[in-house]
Amino acid sequence: MVVIILLFAERIYSSSRNIPPSFTVRRTFTVRNTGPLLIYVDKMTIGNMECEGYGFKIIECASFDLLPNDSHKVDIMLVLLLCFLFTVS
Repeated sequence: MVVIILLFAERIYSSSRNIPPSFTVRRTFTVRNTGPLLIYVDKMTIGNMECEGYGFKIIECASFDLLPNDSHKVDIMLVLLLCFLFTVS
């Protein structure tokens, strides 16, 4: 059996040290309001945690308005510090 252990930078990485994370994946999503009414996005959560959780982080996690036929880009980042791969017999 192959076991992969991923250590997330949010748990290990210290902001007081100037060592960047080893591996970062970033993805941009587009939120669109196709309806006729204004939509107000108050907060964004990942697994019941506001703005970040499980190694994922929402960049610019502030609330925003979406006017009718408007769109807003949301960037989500996955930060991995280390990845270990080993075999268990």
